[in-house]
Amino acid sequence: MKRILIAMACLLLSVAALSQEKESFQKSWSVEIGTGMYPFYMNSFYVPSRHLETELADQGQEIYNTLQDFVSSVSIAGVYRFGPHSEVTATGQLHWRNYQVRQYPVFGTDPNGKNRYDLDQKAEYVSDGIVLVPALTLRYRYLYNPGQSVTVYTGFGLGANYGSTFMVIPEITPLGLHFGESHLYAFAELTIGNVATLAHGGLGWKF
Repeated sequence: MKRILIAMACLLLSVAALSQEKESFQKSWSVEIGTGMYPFYMNSFYVPSRHLETELADQGQEIYNTLQDFVSSVSIAGVYRFGPHSEVTATGQLHWRNYQVRQYPVFGTDPNGKNRYDLDQKAEYVSDGIVLVPALTLRYRYLYNPGQSVTVYTGFGLGANYGSTFMVIPEITPLGLHFGESHLYAFAELTIGNVATLAHGGLGWKF
């Protein structure tokens, strides 16, 4: 009997705490501005347009990409908190990568009088270019301990982007942290997908 009474008391306390949490909760909007490592897929899929590649090839030129040609991406997100532990985000991003145009030496002409290029020789640097990739990602985030000075969350979602082709990419956020309880807060997260690869963070403002 004693155990039953203790169990009932614990249940009542849990219900009371949950009710209090629901009563104190207020829906809210936030804006987050962040930056992070460029998405992993850009290295494999995003290059300048095929038309530009063909045009340069006719002139004995090629597009050359290196890892250091990648730079951080920027993002701005609208965040809607609709439950004590739940929020959704719509994140717009702009990713970009630099590339180089290199020229192969001429070693003669063909029967039509067009230049021939020696592809066995080293191509020389000519100029720089840039590829811009806009993207949009929708995510759901679950907050484990809302209202604390450091809030832990996880999330998942889906994003779309358009560079040299259109792609749909899943987004998984195994760990995220909010720092601060006031209007201004910071955030940092481990995320893989359309927003960034591994590292993404910035500042937010809660209205």
